[in-house]
Amino acid sequence: MIEDLAPLRDRLEHLQRVDERPPACPEDWGAVEVAPDAVEFWQESSDRLHERLRYEHAPTGNGSGCAWRRNGRRRLPHLPAMAHHTGRSTFAACIAMIAGVRAADVPLDEEDRRSWLAGRGIGTVPIADAASFAWPGPWIARRPSLAGGEPCAVVMFGVPSGAIWDPAGTSEEIIDGVLVAPLDIAGWEPPATGVPENGIVEAIVIAAAAGAPAVRVEQATAISGAGLEGDRYTDGLGTFPSGRPGAGLTLIDADVLDRLERELGRPVDHRRNVVTRGTDLNALVGRRFRLGEVLCAGSRLCEPCAHFDRLNAGGVLRPLVHRGGLRADIVVGGTLRVSDGLVVA
Repeated sequence: MIEDLAPLRDRLEHLQRVDERPPACPEDWGAVEVAPDAVEFWQESSDRLHERLRYEHAPTGNGSGCAWRRNGRRRLPHLPAMAHHTGRSTFAACIAMIAGVRAADVPLDEEDRRSWLAGRGIGTVPIADAASFAWPGPWIARRPSLAGGEPCAVVMFGVPSGAIWDPAGTSEEIIDGVLVAPLDIAGWEPPATGVPENGIVEAIVIAAAAGAPAVRVEQATAISGAGLEGDRYTDGLGTFPSGRPGAGLTLIDADVLDRLERELGRPVDHRRNVVTRGTDLNALVGRRFRLGEVLCAGSRLCEPCAHFDRLNAGGVLRPLVHRGGLRADIVVGGTLRVSDGLVVA
């Protein structure tokens, strides 16, 4: 006789996790022949975004029959939805996404999970006012499930924050939230980046005010300690405060934009001042570099946010996490021109 159903429920939740393999088929099971018109599968990527590959069975056009043709390849801005949702399982899955591990590896039990996190040098910190909280990195919010029942967890990101993964389907209301943080910040080492290569300025963009159309120009005057002449943040007219470290100049990689626009099938209003090509902008954090005659200092990553996502009618927040570009300060001003070189100092 089973006196307590709790262990069975825990095991059931564990088996229903997002990345568990289905049970093996019995040897006496039969089979059916399937003739699909289309086949689609996901190919895992190291950064936890996935490549979506779709093949369609279509006529060849020369009357010789049909052939399988690949119909597009795009990086999905979401993870596969979970088949079964509980507050505990979605919370553990969100921790797994942030920590970069399999969802099934994160314990469901709170005490076990606390020990598991501590063994990796991290923990969860409750957020006092999660509904108004904003963070330029991932954090976890608990929101009401659209299907009813208990609230479920989602991964939030950005300033202001928006959901980048909602495994259960939840409403916009935020009940509470936690931040996944290192136990000892002094002993936490950021991931190493490679030595950046030189590149080129492909476009220069300014906008006169918050929400105003972004305009491409062939050259612009870079003002030391401020920004580009005529741009909203140089004049204090942007959505966010001006004059802070890293507010002088924003850059984005043209290769990132090209890939995202192919995936979305439409242009992206990136709102960055400078589009470059050939340089790993993430590797410029903490480094000085020149854009033509203008000397700059990389400050931090220019992460996407919910405001930026709304300006683009959605679909850009998650794909640009850690790929949204670079914030920099202008150390020595001058004239910035399209086709200027980006040279690491």
